[in-house]
Amino acid sequence: MRSVYPVELAGGFRSNAVRAAFLARGLTELPKMSAEVRGRATQDSKDAARGDADAADRIAARRRHAEQVYGVCLAALALVPEQPPTGRPRLPKPSPELTAALAGFDPAAVAAVFPSLTERTA
Repeated sequence: MRSVYPVELAGGFRSNAVRAAFLARGLTELPKMSAEVRGRATQDSKDAARGDADAADRIAARRRHAEQVYGVCLAALALVPEQPPTGRPRLPKPSPELTAALAGFDPAAVAAVFPSLTERTA
């Protein structure tokens, strides 16, 4: 799911703060959720509100995944102290240091950010 919503959710930010941060870095194209994914999320919300435990579990799983991906990004960004003032922040290249920094994170979250890192260790 490529959108700013996971950042809002995991980081505890309001959408306008995330958009303002993107714009301050000169990034005008924000990631967007596909209509299909947005539709599934909306339906899960409606179903969970009606007491559907499976829908509530899917919502909770998406939230946990977003939190893990957010944590992976924070841990990885900490390894690159010199970030450009504009544009997208730079993530580190796969390395033993990166692998060690991400050791406690869910493998699916690591794969979402660093697919080549998980391919190398598989």
